[in-house]
Formats: sequence, C-alpha cells, structure tokens
Amino acid sequence: YMGKRPETLKDLLRPMQRILKRLLPSRHSAGFSVVYKKGEISNDLLLTLSMNHQRKEATSNAEMIDDLVGKYIIRSDAVKATISQLDRRLFLDHPKIYGNTPVSIGCGQNMTVPLMQAILLSEIDETLDNLQNSPSIRIADVGAGLGFLGFGVLSLLSHPKRTKLHPQGIHLYINDWFPELTARSRAIYDRLLNEGRLANDPRVKLHFVDGDFRPFLDQAVDWNLILCGMAIRNSSIITSKLNKKQSTAIFPLILDDGEQDLTKIDIFDGKETRKQLMRTVFAPEIDAEAAAVQKYFVDSNDDIQEETSDIRPEATSDASLPPSSDLRRQSELAATESALKEWQNSFKTQTGRRPTLSEMQNDAQSSQLLSKITRLKKKKGRF
Repeated sequence: YMGKRPETLKDLLRPMQRILKRLLPSRHSAGFSVVYKKGEISNDLLLTLSMNHQRKEATSNAEMIDDLVGKYIIRSDAVKATISQLDRRLFLDHPKIYGNTPVSIGCGQNMTVPLMQAILLSEIDETLDNLQNSPSIRIADVGAGLGFLGFGVLSLLSHPKRTKLHPQGIHLYINDWFPELTARSRAIYDRLLNEGRLANDPRVKLHFVDGDFRPFLDQAVDWNLILCGMAIRNSSIITSKLNKKQSTAIFPLILDDGEQDLTKIDIFDGKETRKQLMRTVFAPEIDAEAAAVQKYFVDSNDDIQEETSDIRPEATSDASLPPSSDLRRQSELAATESALKEWQNSFKTQTGRRPTLSEMQNDAQSSQLLSKITRLKKKKGRF
C-alpha cells in the first residue's frame, strides 16, 4: 500500500484484484478448480476477494460472530441474534462450516460464506426497517439453496421491534431449482422451529417451491423484497416484479468482463436507487479435461482431495431459465460425480485408503466416469 493505510474495503481489495487479473489473464463467466497441496481444499465458483483478508478461520458459531462483529460486518443486535440462532452447523455439518470457504451442499451448489451472509442480512435488516409501515409484505428468496437467507428474514421479522408490524400478513417464498435442496430446506425449517430457533409466527405464510422461480414471481408485480442467489445478466427479470411504491432486490449482476457486482436496488415512489455491495471476480476457465480429472487428485502418489463446487444456473432473459439442456447437463454431471464418489468410497472400504490417479485410470468403471465428466464439462454452460 506504499505506506498509505487503505481507508475503505474497496481500497483494501483493489491491489488483490489487480494481482489476480495479471495472474488470470482470460476471464469468462466460469469458475475453475485449483488443485492445492495435500491437506488443502480446492474451490470452484467465484473468487470472493473480500474473503481473503481473514487470516484465521473460525471454528465455532460464537467465534465466527465475534470475528464478524470485530470487522464491523455485523452492525445491529437483530442481525447478531439472527446469525446466533441460525447456527450454520444446523444447515450442514462440515469441518469448515464457520470459515469463509465455500462448502458444497450437494446438487453442484455451495453454501454462501459467513461474510457474505452477514453482509446480506445487514442489508435485509435495513430494508425491513424501511418496510415497517407496510400492512403486508411479500418476499421471495430464489436460488435459496438450504434457505439460510429466507430463514434469516423470518428471524429478523420476529425481532421485538417488528413483532407488531405487517398485521395483514407476511408471504415468504423459498425456492431452489433442485427439489432435493428445497426438501432439505423444509426439513431444516422444521428443526429450527422444534428447537425454538425460529418463532411460529401467525403472520407468516411460508411457501416452499422448487423449479423455475418465474411462475410464482409472475403471480404478482408487488414484491417488497426479492433475494436472488443466481447471478443474472438482465436485472429487469427481477426489478420488473418489484412493488413500485417501496421495495428492494438483492442479486449478483454479471458484468461484461465476467466480474459480478452484488447489487442492491431500492425503489421508493417509483424512483430506483442502485448500490454496489461487493465486487467479485471469476477465475478463468482452465482446460476442461484437466479440470475434470484434476478435481479428483493431487498427483499420482497422493490421495484424492475433497472439493466443493458450484454450478448455479445462470439466469437469462430467455424463455428457459436456465436452458433445459443446460439444466439436464448439470443434473447428469452431478449424478456422474456422485457415482464416482461412490466408487471412491467403495475402493476405500476395500483397501483402507483412497485411490491414486493411476488406479482410477486403470479401472474401467472409474475411467469411464472420469471421461464422462470431462465430456459434460466441455459442453456449453457455466461452472
């Protein structure tokens, strides 16, 4: 920093972004898998630059919250209480669940990292304050994964300062493309209710919906809050459904150069205001064959490493969102990767260790699965 202290988060991240752009000269709307040294985990999806300033990973919910409060990411008691109640381990049991590392939730999807969740909940908390005079509100969490943000909205609405608001009702829709994730989010909701972490609020009408989110968004054009977990190129897909008197949408907006802006749009009396919450950048898409194979090994003498991945469908303005062919490809890829993992587990059961690359290449079944993964990853689509 040339002796000058960075004054803002953007100042802090700018040098890292420049370095990444030099190291990663070609950028596409794609993530890529990096093979790390043994003992580390490779990650797909976005390189969220703001994650990199955290030197030590939290190992408990309390430690994670203290870190986020110390960095002034959590700025209100309501958000702090919500993150405390919605312990991430209740959503997914993973050794790095409290760290700012993407972890897989299945179906090729990742759980949003704690830093991003805290930023989003803080923005949602502010939005709910702005909506306090609305007799009823309509909220959608699309591309919701396991429903953390949607349940976060419920927790924020049950804060003492809001228990008497919206007497005419609160409609909340939690949606994901994958029925398996929607079913899991419903089960998590039941657990949160049973453990008293969420209130059984009589004002709330909760709807779980899987598949394309547009049919239920099209039911009305008066949504007060839309949270979109899928990166989109055309913001009008979301903003055209917002209440023109007062509403908010938060979503990742894909830019022409492959970067993304986590964008917040507020509408008040027909006037639209945009706010950039965070800038993120994609790593380049490396050779598909190398990526497909390297995902499962470090080198021929090392064990295979676990990896998280994210293949979230990219929303477009076309009739299908995403195209049905791409959705089928993603589903087939997820099934093939699952079959390969079963083969790995079977090998480990028989031998007491994980297979090496040469052993996978010499086995007819695993070799065929690797070839299929390579073919599927070469097809058009975002990874």
